[in-house]
Parts: sequence; C-alpha cells; structure tokens
Amino acid sequence: MQKNHELQHDPARIKSERLAEDNHGYVPGTSNGGSSNNGTSAEARYRALFESAGDAILIVDREGLCIDANPRATELVGYERQELLSMPILDLVAAAPGWADEEFRRFIDRERWTGEMELRHKDGSLVQVDMSATRVDIGSGPAIYLAAIRDLSDRKRLIEQGAELVRAKAEAQAQAEAARQRVRFVSDVSELLAVSLDYPATLVRLAELVVREIADLCVIDLVQESVTLKRVAAVHASSAKQPLADQLGDYAPRPGSSDPVARAFATGEAQVFSHQSAGSLRAITQDEGHLRIAREIGVQSFLSVPLIARGRTLGVISLISTNPDIRYGESDVRLAEEIARRAAVRIDNARLYEERDHTAKVLQRSLLPPSLPPIPHVELAARYLPVGEGNEVGGDFYDVFDCGDGNWAAAVGDVCGKGPEAAAVMGLARHTLRAVARFERKPSALLRELNRALLEQSVEERFCTVCHLRLRPSRDHLRVTLCSAGHPLPLLLRRDGRLSSVGETGQLLGVFPEVSLVDTVVDMEPGDTLLIYTDGATEQRRDPVAGEKRLRDAFAASLGRSAEATAARVEKALRAARGSSPQRDDVALLVIRAAEPGPGPGPSDS
Repeated sequence: MQKNHELQHDPARIKSERLAEDNHGYVPGTSNGGSSNNGTSAEARYRALFESAGDAILIVDREGLCIDANPRATELVGYERQELLSMPILDLVAAAPGWADEEFRRFIDRERWTGEMELRHKDGSLVQVDMSATRVDIGSGPAIYLAAIRDLSDRKRLIEQGAELVRAKAEAQAQAEAARQRVRFVSDVSELLAVSLDYPATLVRLAELVVREIADLCVIDLVQESVTLKRVAAVHASSAKQPLADQLGDYAPRPGSSDPVARAFATGEAQVFSHQSAGSLRAITQDEGHLRIAREIGVQSFLSVPLIARGRTLGVISLISTNPDIRYGESDVRLAEEIARRAAVRIDNARLYEERDHTAKVLQRSLLPPSLPPIPHVELAARYLPVGEGNEVGGDFYDVFDCGDGNWAAAVGDVCGKGPEAAAVMGLARHTLRAVARFERKPSALLRELNRALLEQSVEERFCTVCHLRLRPSRDHLRVTLCSAGHPLPLLLRRDGRLSSVGETGQLLGVFPEVSLVDTVVDMEPGDTLLIYTDGATEQRRDPVAGEKRLRDAFAASLGRSAEATAARVEKALRAARGSSPQRDDVALLVIRAAEPGPGPGPSDS
C-alpha cells in the first residue's frame, strides 16, 4: 500500500503524464509518444543518436519549457536533466530579459532562429554558444522546437589565443626593431666618438646625433677643476628653439642643488625627472630666467646620466623630452648609460692624450734650443717636423752653441727610437757635446767622447747618428770642420748653383768601442749654403733615391735665398711630397749660410 501511494504522488511521473497530455503523447525519452512501442529499433536508433550527439540539444514546447535535453546539453549548462525539464529555456539565456523574450517570440513566428548568444551556467559563468533552433511537427499534435547548441568557448579561446599571439608577435617585432635601432644608434655613437680626439667638438656632434634619434634636447656638462661643471654642449632638435638651448649655457649646474644634472654628478647614478607641476619645474631651475627658458623649451621628462671612466665622474649627459606622451623609463636609462659609458671612455682617452702630448712637447722643447744664437757673418735656420701629432718625444735633434774664441759648434743627430728612452739619449748627447766642445776642437775627437759616454751609460739598443760641425766665421769666409758618425752627409749649395755632398760617413755611435771617424774641412764663401738633415727628410718607402732627389731639388731651388727662406722651401717640399700619407719618421733640418756683405740677409722666399 505504501508503495502505491508513493507512485501516485511521484512528481516526475505526474509531470511526464502532463507532458504527454500537452504534447499529444510526446514523452521525454521516446521518439513520438507514450503509446508507441518503446522496444522498436527506430526508437532505439533515435535515442542513441540523441544521447550521443556531439552538440547540445534542447527540446522545448511553444511556451519555452524544456521537455528534453541530451547529456551534452546538461554538461554545457551544468544542470541535471531533471532540473532542465522544469526550467524555461529563457532562464538559461544571459542576455537582458526583454531581448530574450522578443527573440523567442520572433523564433516562434518564423519557426527558425540562428545566432550566437551567451548561456548562463549553473555556477554563474557565461558560456558563448552558437544556437540553431527550428520547429518540428509531430503528427497532429502541437509542434515542438529543437535547439542544437554548439559550445564556442574553445573557438573563442582559440581566436583570443590567436589574437594574443598576433599581438605578441607584433610586440616582439616592435621590440626587435627597437633593439636594432638601439644597436645601430650605439654603433653610430661609437663611430662618431672614434673620429677625433678633439672631444669638445666631438661632444657637440654627439649631442646633435642624440637629438636626431632619442631626445628633443641634449645637454652635456664636463667637470672643471674637480668640483664644478661647465656646459660644453646644448643642442635642440628644433632650430627655432636652439637660441633657448644656447641660453642654458649661462646656467651651469650648481653642486648640491636639486638639479638632476647636479644629483647625477654627485651620486654617480642616473637621475630621471618628470614634469608634474609648475612647482616641480621650479625646483630644478636656478632663478626666474632659468624657469622661463625651461617653460619655453617645454621640458616634460629629464634624464641625466654621469660620464664615468676609470672610477672618476668626468661629467653628465642629459636627455630632455618635450613631448608629454614620452616619459623616460628603464630602457631609456640603459641606452643613455651605454652612450655615457662610451663617451666617458673617449673623453678620458682624449684627456690622457692631451696630457701626454703636453708632456712630450715640453720635453721636446727642453731638448731643442729655444732659439738659434746670432753668429756674426752667418745666417741660421732650423726646422723640426715630428711624426704624427707630436704626442711622443722624437729622436731627432739639432743644436748650435758658442765654443769661445770665435768658434761655434753645430750638431744634428738622430737617436734610435722614440719616447722617454730616446729623450734620455738625446739629453746625454746634447749635454756631452756641449761639455766636451769647451776643450776639444776636432769634431771627430768630440764624437769619440760621445761614443764612450753612450757605452758607459749601457743604454740597451740605443744608438745614434750625429753630424757635428765646428764653425769659424769671418767677414768674407766661413770655415766649417765637420764629421759624420753614421749620419747622412750634408749638402753644400755654392752661390754659383753647384750642389754636392760633403764629408765622409763614419760609424754610428753607441755600438762599437772604437769608431772610425774622419774630419772634413769645407770653406764657404758668402752666399754658399749648407743643409744638414736627418734621414726622415729623404724618406720614401718604395724609392729612397727619389726621396733624396726631392730634397736636393728643393734645396737647389732655394739658390740665392736666405737661410730662413731655404728652410721654409725645403719644409714645404717635404710636406707636399708626403701629402695625406702619414709621416714615418721625424725630420730635423739645420741651414747654415755664409752671409753676404750688405745690410741684411739674402732675399726671402716668395
């Protein structure tokens, strides 16, 4: 009795009976009606297809009540089948109720509906679906409506993933292109910095390059006397605003101020400033005039990076943006730091070169006479042409000095090598010659004393060639006694145009204990000219003979001219022959001319 009572009040059974009545016999779980034979093969095939369909299928009546659902449908929306059978289909639609009602009425009228929508899962999440619904007639009873639903979540996810991949690829390509641009820019900076050691001019060109690529304004400040900064470059990308940039030169950063440049110099770290308000801009300017310039320039973002080399801060390079949409960030800091590093190394090298060049020039001047002494009835002129830019002491020298008793000494020498070692040998040679000349008159004997002094100093692999001359001038005659120790023989140009070498070549000094040296006496008449030179004057890499001919021709062309004009003509010829080719050796020239009686020296060069 209890069992029959429960069956009479089973809700599912009552609902099934009502559905059968409402739909003229269609009961969920059958193909056409409750009165059909459920064991037929057609019904079994239908049920198998319905249950195994890959798409979700909902069957609803004209009122929108769900009367059947396959497993895929229950999986899609999260409701059990029994829950769906008591639910209006519109409760599953996530759209606004008004829209869902209107679309359902349009579907009932048109008997077909296709489109995309969102269904609300039982857990509250939304499911994007593609729905195709159509009317199905069953016998003479009311029609039912079948909705085939396909989950678009996977497709949407794939589309989104594809879009994300496209965005990621575009971003990667943009980053790669930006990286290439940065590498190219850094390469351009390196190439620019390598061009010249004239770093003040190079820094201006660096600022010009920076404003073409990554900034609207570039300012470079260098340290002066270890504590203060001097503005050496201020370049704006707009020529119209360059006058404003020029005015920034009057506002060098003050130590200890809040200026980003001063802070970068003091801390040794990059400083980034972004213009937030009038007060923030005022905080980094020195006075009203400075503030006015900053406002007219339109400063928006400011990046200052110290120039550091060998642990010393040499200055600061600053990049300024005037675009409100461009604010300097971490990648900009890294790029600016790389530029600053390369610039700092170049500045440091240039300063070291300047110091070395200054030292070399001071030392070279100390090893050459500051001026040639006046000798009665004799004209003198000299030239010294160092290799390169003179940043290393050369090995060539000349000297003229008084020996007393109306005698004068002259010497031209060439020491092997360059640098401080060559300078030491030059100093020894000059001082020895001057000291010995006081008591030794013969040039050959004097050079033997120099050879002994060089060997006693044990200067390893340092030898020299020297041509030493003793001059005894008179009003109508100049007697020259000369000796060449491994040195090129002097050229004698007689006043009648005859040109010849004079003397005999002896052995070089500083190698052998005993040297073979010969004195030669030359009597020069007024107007005769003697040229003593080092081997750099005849240097010709492929044709030494041509180099000597060039020197002879230039000397011969100076016939009748003063000693100074002769030296100038020879120097001009040597420089012209060299052209743009680098000079391989130093050149020292000494011109000795027997003065002609009269009010002054011979004619000057024209």
